[in-house]
Amino acid sequence: MKTALVFSTKEFQNVSEYVAKYRHLDESLSWDTVKKWSDLCELLEVDITKWYNHARRALDKESEILAGATVKRKAQPISTSVPMPVIPKTSTPVVNPVQTTVEPKPVPVAPQKQITPSTSTQNVATPSNVDEVAENMAAALKALMFQAPKTEIDEAKVRELIKEEVELPISELKDTLDKVSGIISNITPKTLNISINNQPVKPSGLVHKEFEKILIHVSVRDNIMLVGPAGSGKTTTCEKVAEILELDFYCKSVCAQTSKAELLGYMDANGRYVSTEFRQAFEFGGVFVIDEIDLGNPNVLAVLNSALANDICAFADKMVKKHTDFVLIACANTFGQGADRQYVGRNQLDAATLDRFSMIEFGYDEALEVAISGDAKLAKCVQEIRKELANERVIISPRATIQGAKLLAAGLAPLHVFTTRISKGMPQNISQRAESIFLKHYPK
Repeated sequence: MKTALVFSTKEFQNVSEYVAKYRHLDESLSWDTVKKWSDLCELLEVDITKWYNHARRALDKESEILAGATVKRKAQPISTSVPMPVIPKTSTPVVNPVQTTVEPKPVPVAPQKQITPSTSTQNVATPSNVDEVAENMAAALKALMFQAPKTEIDEAKVRELIKEEVELPISELKDTLDKVSGIISNITPKTLNISINNQPVKPSGLVHKEFEKILIHVSVRDNIMLVGPAGSGKTTTCEKVAEILELDFYCKSVCAQTSKAELLGYMDANGRYVSTEFRQAFEFGGVFVIDEIDLGNPNVLAVLNSALANDICAFADKMVKKHTDFVLIACANTFGQGADRQYVGRNQLDAATLDRFSMIEFGYDEALEVAISGDAKLAKCVQEIRKELANERVIISPRATIQGAKLLAAGLAPLHVFTTRISKGMPQNISQRAESIFLKHYPK
C-alpha cells in the first residue's frame, strides 16, 4: 500500500478533487487512469474487500489506521433527517434501516414585529392590488435567494427589499406577507439536511424535488424506475443518492443492440471470465443505473428478472449471490408501454420486468431549473414557452435554460440563443408561437 498517498476522502466531492490535490506527491503513478474511487483504491493498493467493498470507506478507514485512530469494523445503520418545505410533520415510521423526520421548511421572510412602519406617506394596498404587491415582494425575495442560494437572508435585507419594492402601510403588511409565504414555498428549490451514522451530510448543491423519495427507496434497497422527460436530471440525481449513501455508482445506457453479455459478462477464448460493471455492483454492492431502459431489447432485459427478484443470479462463469448493498435504478422516458408521439423509438417492456420496479414520476423541477441556470429571466421565458407548447411534439428541457444562460453570459445575442437552444428545427407555425413569447422577454 502506498501509505504516503492515503488520505481521508471526506473533504472531497469527487475523486477528481482528491487526485488534483495529491497527485504531485508522486507523479510516477498513473493518476490519469483514475475515474472512480475504486480506481484510486487500486492505484494506491488499498484493499476494498476489507471494508465491505465501499471504495471511499476503504480509503477513509485506512487513513484512520495510518493516523492511529480506532476503527469500528461493523457498519452502522443509516438514518436520515430530511426537512422539506410545506409538508406537515409526520411520525409515521419508515422501514428500517431508514428513519425519516419531515418538517416544514421556514420561509425566509421577516416577521411583522421586526419591521418598523414608515412615517412617510405610502400607497395603501387595496383588495385589487394586494396580490400584485405580494407577487412583487416574492419576486424580490426569490431573486435574492437565487443570487446566493446557500446564504441565509437576514432581517435587514428583507426590510430593505420591502422598502425598495413595496410601498405599503404596516396595517396591510401581515396579509401580504402571508401571500408572500405561499408564493415563496412554491418556488423555493428543496434542500436536504441528512445524517448518516449520526454525522451530518449534505448533498453538494441543490436537489430535485423527488430526491427525498428516491433516497428512501435506495436506502431500503428497493429497485426503482424513474420515468420523466429528457433533461430532467434523472441520472445526476441517482449519482448524488449513491454519493450520500456512500455506495459505489455505476451507469450503463442500453439500446436495442445491447446484448446480455454486456450485462452478465462472457467467457473468452481462453476460458477466462470477462466481467461487467453490473456484475461488480451485484457481487460487491453499489447503485447500478440502467439508463434509457425503454430503448433496450425487452428479451435481453428479461435476464435481469432473476437478479432483481431473487438473491442470486446466473452469470457466465458461476452463480453469484446478491450483495446486500446492491440496488438497481432504471431511467426511462416512458412507462414501458411502448413508443408515444414524443419518444417514437421506445420499446414495450415485459410485464415481468416492470413488476420488479417501484415507479417514480420524475418531471421537470422548475424551481431547481431557475437556481441552477442562475438566470431567472431566461428560465421564466423558457418555462412559459414550454407551457405554451405542452401539447406539441417538441422537447424544451432545462438544458435550454442552463446552456442558454451560459451563452447569454458569454455575450451571444438573445435571438441566437433562441434559435440554437429553443426553436431548433421546430415547424414554422410552432416556432413563431415560441418566438412571440421570447420577444416579450427579450425585445429586438
